[in-house]
Amino acid sequence: MAKTLGSAVGIDVGTDTIKIAELRAGRDKPTLVAVAVVPTPREGVDHSGIFEPGVVAAAIKSAMAQAGVVTKQAVLGISGQSSV
Repeated sequence: MAKTLGSAVGIDVGTDTIKIAELRAGRDKPTLVAVAVVPTPREGVDHSGIFEPGVVAAAIKSAMAQAGVVTKQAVLGISGQSSV
Protein backbone atom coordinates (compact mmCIF):
# COMPACT_ATOMS: atom_id res chain seq x y z
CA MET A 1 0.00 0.00 0.00
CA ALA A 2 1.30 3.46 -0.89
CA LYS A 3 2.23 5.89 1.85
CA THR A 4 -0.01 8.95 2.14
CA LEU A 5 1.92 12.22 2.15
CA GLY A 6 0.89 15.06 4.46
CA SER A 7 3.03 17.48 2.50
CA ALA A 8 5.47 17.30 -0.39
CA VAL A 9 7.78 19.56 -2.34
CA GLY A 10 8.02 19.60 -6.13
CA ILE A 11 11.19 20.80 -7.82
CA ASP A 12 11.56 21.64 -11.51
CA VAL A 13 15.08 22.36 -12.75
CA GLY A 14 14.99 24.17 -16.07
CA THR A 15 17.69 25.77 -18.15
CA ASP A 16 16.53 29.27 -17.13
CA THR A 17 14.86 28.85 -13.74
CA ILE A 18 14.45 26.45 -10.84
CA LYS A 19 10.86 26.29 -9.59
CA ILE A 20 9.97 24.91 -6.14
CA ALA A 21 6.53 24.47 -4.58
CA GLU A 22 5.56 22.90 -1.26
CA LEU A 23 2.00 21.62 -0.92
CA ARG A 24 0.23 20.40 2.21
CA ALA A 25 -2.70 18.02 2.04
CA GLY A 26 -5.91 19.64 3.21
CA ARG A 27 -9.30 18.25 4.02
CA ASP A 28 -10.80 19.27 0.69
CA LYS A 29 -7.81 20.29 -1.41
CA PRO A 30 -4.04 20.80 -1.22
CA THR A 31 -2.71 24.12 0.04
CA LEU A 32 0.34 25.92 -1.34
CA VAL A 33 2.55 26.71 1.67
CA ALA A 34 5.86 27.73 0.05
CA VAL A 35 7.05 28.72 -3.40
CA ALA A 36 10.33 29.87 -4.94
CA VAL A 37 11.52 30.68 -8.45
CA VAL A 38 15.24 31.35 -8.82
CA PRO A 39 17.61 31.63 -11.78
CA THR A 40 19.34 28.40 -12.73
CA PRO A 41 23.11 28.69 -12.26
CA ARG A 42 24.63 29.02 -15.75
CA GLU A 43 27.63 26.96 -14.68
CA GLY A 44 25.44 24.01 -13.68
CA VAL A 45 22.87 23.36 -16.42
CA ASP A 46 22.59 23.59 -20.17
CA HIS A 47 20.15 22.27 -22.79
CA SER A 48 21.62 18.75 -22.47
CA GLY A 49 21.13 18.44 -18.71
CA ILE A 50 22.75 19.05 -15.32
CA PHE A 51 26.52 18.86 -15.59
CA GLU A 52 27.48 20.36 -12.19
CA PRO A 53 25.12 18.74 -9.66
CA GLY A 54 26.78 20.41 -6.65
CA VAL A 55 26.15 23.90 -8.03
CA VAL A 56 22.51 23.10 -8.81
CA ALA A 57 22.00 21.41 -5.41
CA ALA A 58 23.33 24.52 -3.64
CA ALA A 59 20.89 26.73 -5.57
CA ILE A 60 17.99 24.40 -4.69
CA LYS A 61 18.95 24.31 -0.99
CA SER A 62 19.24 28.09 -0.86
CA ALA A 63 15.88 28.63 -2.59
CA MET A 64 14.16 26.11 -0.31
CA ALA A 65 15.55 27.85 2.79
CA GLN A 66 14.48 31.29 1.53
CA ALA A 67 10.97 30.03 0.75
CA GLY A 68 10.65 28.29 4.12
CA VAL A 69 10.21 24.75 2.76
CA VAL A 70 10.21 22.32 5.68
CA THR A 71 9.11 18.95 4.27
CA LYS A 72 11.65 16.31 3.30
CA GLN A 73 9.21 14.42 1.03
CA ALA A 74 9.64 15.19 -2.67
CA VAL A 75 7.64 14.42 -5.79
CA LEU A 76 9.81 14.05 -8.87
CA GLY A 77 9.18 14.17 -12.57
CA ILE A 78 11.90 13.62 -15.15
CA SER A 79 11.67 14.72 -18.75
CA GLY A 80 14.01 15.34 -21.60
CA GLN A 81 15.36 13.57 -24.59
CA SER A 82 18.73 11.91 -24.16
CA SER A 83 19.14 12.81 -20.47
CA VAL A 84 16.38 10.52 -19.16
